[in-house]
Amino acid sequence: MVICLDQEAAEVDKNIELLRKKDELSSALEKMDNRSENNDIDEVIIPTAPRYKQILNLYIEENAIEDPTFYLGGALRQRVIDWMSSYSMFSV
Repeated sequence: MVICLDQEAAEVDKNIELLRKKDELSSALEKMDNRSENNDIDEVIIPTAPRYKQILNLYIEENAIEDPTFYLGGALRQRVIDWMSSYSMFSV
């Protein structure tokens, strides 16, 4: 009987500690949510070194070029854009 009570007391203490940790995590998440609402997405991602910032900028530039190229290629294949009329427009 005493052993059973000791086990239950230990389990209750363990559950109380888990609830405290859960409460701490909940409050930390709430603080982070409040911070994220005020921040710009570009300010959230900050590289730790200048080299990483350069790599990130190059990746962004590559995607900024690759996406329109992909969609223009699809438009040309579907004949939405006439290549010769577009070419003659830029040659003038």
